[in-house]
Amino acid sequence: MNPDNNFLKSASIWAMYMVFLTLTLSNSLKTIALITTTILLLLQPDVRQALHQSLKMPWCRATFVLFGIILLACFYSPAELKLKLILLNKYSKLLYLPLFVVAFRDKKMRDMAIYAFLTGMFITGCASLLPLFHIISRATDAGTVFHNHLTTGYFMAFGAFLAYLMSQQFKGYRRLGLQSLAVLFSLHTLLLNPGRTGYVVWLACVSVLILQGRVWRKIPYYCWLLLIIAGTSIYLSPLFHERVMLGFKEITQFWHGHPDGSIGFRLQFLQYAATLFKMHPWWGSGTGSFAYYFTQDQPIPSWGKHLFDPHNQYALMLVECGVLGLLCLLYYFLATTLWVVRAYHEYYLLMLGLIGSFVVANLFDSFLLYASTGYFFVFFAALSLGEVYAAAKPKALSSFTYARRNVLC
Repeated sequence: MNPDNNFLKSASIWAMYMVFLTLTLSNSLKTIALITTTILLLLQPDVRQALHQSLKMPWCRATFVLFGIILLACFYSPAELKLKLILLNKYSKLLYLPLFVVAFRDKKMRDMAIYAFLTGMFITGCASLLPLFHIISRATDAGTVFHNHLTTGYFMAFGAFLAYLMSQQFKGYRRLGLQSLAVLFSLHTLLLNPGRTGYVVWLACVSVLILQGRVWRKIPYYCWLLLIIAGTSIYLSPLFHERVMLGFKEITQFWHGHPDGSIGFRLQFLQYAATLFKMHPWWGSGTGSFAYYFTQDQPIPSWGKHLFDPHNQYALMLVECGVLGLLCLLYYFLATTLWVVRAYHEYYLLMLGLIGSFVVANLFDSFLLYASTGYFFVFFAALSLGEVYAAAKPKALSSFTYARRNVLC
């Protein structure tokens, strides 16, 4: 192999490590690492050749279809040009998928990326504990160390799932260490982070682990175990108890005419989104139209004049791109997932946990739109797809083989 290619390959592996590490720590550093990684990858001839071949793959077509419908919706949107460009920039992260799939053909790069993410979450967890030991003073909660509590909760919940999956590949101290990380990340999600989205995502990931084993007779025992975990969390963490009870209280207040709570606002956003959806149900009102109409109409005076999105990715797609846009989004999710899950694939459980948690999380916020969580999905989807892409020739990838895997005993 050419010495220059060896250098570029090694440099791109470490650059990818920094991408996944900074994904958990800093958006600015992540951008620098991402640009560096992209340049290093495109300088490699074999990567460029494989990238050209990957354009024929169904997940690549789904990516271009989804981004294309969002781009097309800009032409009939009433929003100003600046807002349209902001949204296009946010959705442009989708276009990294083909390049990163090609990059993740390399097993060392996949392993380094996973451990980088786990390292970042361990740093986040340690940093969130510093105020408890009075090492630093912090007025905000433990979920806002490097990101907001929604993003941190999601990352921590998935990190627990990922650490457990990785632990099944090893024995001895490495297995114990990864399982300890899974426990620590779970405790952070359930006891320290106030984000209720994290609770739901953690439950979704655990459900994937339970259901994939096909141990149907044991499901009642797992349900009892989850109830015990929930009860213990309520007992040990006043914060968990407070957030769960507050959620029920806000839902009750909304239906009794007092909607101005966290959940109440979200339900009002969905009601307003439904009103906008009825204007153009099939093709939507255009990219950026939700923020534009919200500023014009000011439908929720107690919230304020501006709202970027309805805190629900599916509602946002229905408003801005209509039923056609939502179908393209679902096609994107299905194309990336089925290509992995149906293949005999080492990371197929990772993909199941990723899509399960991400589909659920998008009910509570526009996670694909947001920078950190959107990149998170693209990167981990590419990681899973890359293993399949490296395992077989492109023609063989169209015929899937179902694989039964049992992670839980």
